[in-house]
Amino acid sequence: MADNRYSKAFNLSFENVIGVEGGYTQDPEDTGNWTGGRKGVGKLNGTKYGVSAASYPFVDIKSLTIEDAKTIYYNDFWTPIKGDSVPFAIANVLFDCAINSGCTTSVKLLQRALGLKEDGVIGNATITEAINNKEALTLYLTARAVFYSRLAKFERYGKGWMKRLFIVHQQSLLGNPA
Repeated sequence: MADNRYSKAFNLSFENVIGVEGGYTQDPEDTGNWTGGRKGVGKLNGTKYGVSAASYPFVDIKSLTIEDAKTIYYNDFWTPIKGDSVPFAIANVLFDCAINSGCTTSVKLLQRALGLKEDGVIGNATITEAINNKEALTLYLTARAVFYSRLAKFERYGKGWMKRLFIVHQQSLLGNPA
């Protein structure tokens, strides 16, 4: 799936996310599968490659191609989190979280983990701390685990979310797109 239009870091992170997101699902209990963003609200269009009907209500989710997903991921997730500005291990986890929980939440969790002001925007202070803090990856994954454990749907989806954290941790440690 490597693509010269994008950085090596984005291409690898995209492959990683697609690996944990998988193909088409249409779980009526998952609010992300509904165009209205809530169970039973709107149309049950599902999720494919992690692109949800709730976030993209006018996209034909079932017909979405991998290239469509890649374009969405780059424009709507990688670029806002400034994935090419931080070390790959952090970018990979930040990107995965942005797709799973939204860009603002992803960045705020990183900022919380690093003891920074939680404004949800990747700026110089966040980039510098992500580069210089040797424990940044562990602190960030811990903050994500705590965040997930406090969600109302943890009982139903928590095991999958925790599995995802372990997978993304391994991907982050093994990946070296430079």
